[in-house]
Amino acid sequence: MPITVQWHNPEQTIVNFHFTAAWTWAEYDTAAQQARTMMDNVQHKIDIILEFDPKGRLPGNSFLNIQRAIANPHRNQGIIVIVGLNVFIRMVGSVMESVYPALARERKLAANLEEAQRIISEIQRERSQSTI
Repeated sequence: MPITVQWHNPEQTIVNFHFTAAWTWAEYDTAAQQARTMMDNVQHKIDIILEFDPKGRLPGNSFLNIQRAIANPHRNQGIIVIVGLNVFIRMVGSVMESVYPALARERKLAANLEEAQRIISEIQRERSQSTI
C-alpha cells in the first residue's frame, strides 16, 4: 500500500498516515476515509501524523487536492504534524499557509517521528490542562 493508516498509540489519540515515495490522490482519499472511520469510533481529539518519504513527491493537482483535503476536517480532528518533507513539499506548504493562514496554527512540521511525538505530547498536555 502506498499509504498506510493506523493508530500510532494504544490510547488511540494519534493516527499515523505513512506515505511511500509514490502515491496518488485517489489512494489518499481511501486512506483519509479509513482515518475518518477510525475517528468516528472515539469521542476525543485525535491528532494526526503525516509521515512522508523524504524522497517522495506530491502527485499532480496538489493545490486543488490539498484545498479539498483541508476543507472538511473531522469533528474529532486535532493538530496535524507533518514529518519528512523535502524542500519542494515545504514550499507548497508555505504557499498554502499564505493562502490559508489558519493552516499554520493547525499544522506543525517535525524533522522526524520522535519530534512529531514530542510536539503532539505537548499539545495534548496543554489540551488536558485547559479542560481542567
